[in-house]
Amino acid sequence: MQAITLVLNDEAEATFRTLGDMLPAKTHILSFSQLEDPPPTDTLFMVLNDEEFKEVWRRFADREMELVPLPWDQNPLTREAFFLPDKAEAYLQRLLNDEEPGTGKRQHQLTANGQLVLTTALIGQKLSLGDTSLWARMRLFFQAMRYIHLRPMQLQTANESKIRCACLQIRAADESLMQKRYPSLCEQQPLTGKIAALIYAPQSLVNFSHIFLTKLGLRKKSRMPPGIGLIKTRRLNIKADSGQLPMEVDGEPYLCDDVTLEMTETACCVRTGLPLKVDNTEKETLRTNTLPTSPEAIEFFSKRALPLFPLASEEAYAGLFQQVRESARFTSIYGVMLTLSVLMAALGLFQNSSPVIIGAMILAPLMAPIVSLSLGLVRLDRSLLRDSLRTVVLSILLSLGLAAVFAWLMPVANMTEQMASRIHPTLLDLGVAIVSGLAAAYAYSREEVAKSLAGVAIAVALVPPLTVSGIGIGWGDLHMFWGAMLLFLTNLVGILAAAGVLFFVLGFSSLRTAKTAFVYKLLLLTLITIPLWFSTHIYIQEQRIYQRLENLAHLGYRSYQLPLQVVDVSRINGRPVATVRVTIPAEADESARERLVEFLKKRLGNDVHLILEYRTFYPASSDETQNQ
Repeated sequence: MQAITLVLNDEAEATFRTLGDMLPAKTHILSFSQLEDPPPTDTLFMVLNDEEFKEVWRRFADREMELVPLPWDQNPLTREAFFLPDKAEAYLQRLLNDEEPGTGKRQHQLTANGQLVLTTALIGQKLSLGDTSLWARMRLFFQAMRYIHLRPMQLQTANESKIRCACLQIRAADESLMQKRYPSLCEQQPLTGKIAALIYAPQSLVNFSHIFLTKLGLRKKSRMPPGIGLIKTRRLNIKADSGQLPMEVDGEPYLCDDVTLEMTETACCVRTGLPLKVDNTEKETLRTNTLPTSPEAIEFFSKRALPLFPLASEEAYAGLFQQVRESARFTSIYGVMLTLSVLMAALGLFQNSSPVIIGAMILAPLMAPIVSLSLGLVRLDRSLLRDSLRTVVLSILLSLGLAAVFAWLMPVANMTEQMASRIHPTLLDLGVAIVSGLAAAYAYSREEVAKSLAGVAIAVALVPPLTVSGIGIGWGDLHMFWGAMLLFLTNLVGILAAAGVLFFVLGFSSLRTAKTAFVYKLLLLTLITIPLWFSTHIYIQEQRIYQRLENLAHLGYRSYQLPLQVVDVSRINGRPVATVRVTIPAEADESARERLVEFLKKRLGNDVHLILEYRTFYPASSDETQNQ
């Protein structure tokens, strides 16, 4: 082996001088202060701290020689930059045995405004999270969220590609080091020779949280998260639109008018702990499609704090806006479809037919203008509000009128089970409306799930309660009209509120415009919740009555097990009334019936009226003989 030199830090000399015993006899052992130019040999094995190694690498960059840094607890940046193992002795033994396949060579230096960079150059706003506990870092993170904003910057690469964007910070390092940190960027073999710059540009606090948690290692992803761009080049110039740029080089802070990152080839090579492949191509990588690069986006993010949720792209909003704008208009086709759905719902209600009513739900177009109205509210779009509100009001009036005329023309006026089920709404119906509103807004904003709108229409059922309300007008039944109208209003308010929230979450509205809409929607929800609460209270009371009698499917009388059935639970003068049907044998006398009544009233409680329906059971002759 050729002659080599071992250079030791003054503090490490006592600990690592034994390494000289592993080296050839002609080895020169020097302290860092004794190292001169030119060095005694062209191969330097070094146990130095990070600043000393930087000085040696800078001093001998133009000399054809090899630097071999050895791991030490005081050179963490050197160990990270050149992929060194933990044990110096084992690593030195591997090098002396010429185990070349496990090592590599790096012959490029990264500089930031002339400052040599070992690991990372950070340009822009720094979040000082520190090496504290996880909870402490989380607390600092939430504090940092208050003042985070993006800054307009101009970037120019070695091939004269220019990118103007708004970003939070830029982290640059040797390509091989960045690939080590983010395996998703790796080729089959780590590359060196170019700068890899990650551009952080979160466009919402949610997006920022995602990036933050990814950096903490709480989430492991196979690709870079949204809000991050990547540039690979030999030179990158960075300049802010105004003011100086804060920069850190391996933790050392600077203030600069602009920053020039440059990767230069050196005559001196550095041995690395991993094999590296040199990228000699002139091709650059520009992955900036997730960054705010349009003039409108740059102005938006540079002049205000980050929004809570990400804003939708211009393409997404243009597609949704065109769809809801068309849905907001009361056209002849819309009128025909609404008329047919109301007539079909009326026929199904009078027939007491669930399949026919479901068909009317699918046919009804009323969901579309309500969703348009919700988007118009959260965006404070006057034109969309005017068109959609007009369509909704006309739809209500047309549906009530058609249903009233249909009921007036019908020769029968008997309330069916399907009608009765739609005049006692509860808070559960509001829950269904809210979930349906979320589903409807999501389906409108995502073309691939638009086919689910039929299921949403069935779930929320807008036309049937409106039709029942119209039938109540035709019959002059105010209780029927108000009960069904309350269910329709519950569905309407629930969809408006939930769809508006989801549109805001999906980025189709800013917090500034959504605040006013949220106040109005919260007021509507409060107003609709008051009557629903009383209706729900009644519903709970009725269910408790059912529960009191659920274990009495049969009553014992002599040798008979008499069937008992709760027919209905209703209210008379505000008090609950339970209608119970019981089958008794013909031989039961009046005292037996009185005992049955006392038993049931005791079971139901004094606050419940009881209507008892008797069915007489005539046993076979053989049973009578046996009982005697």
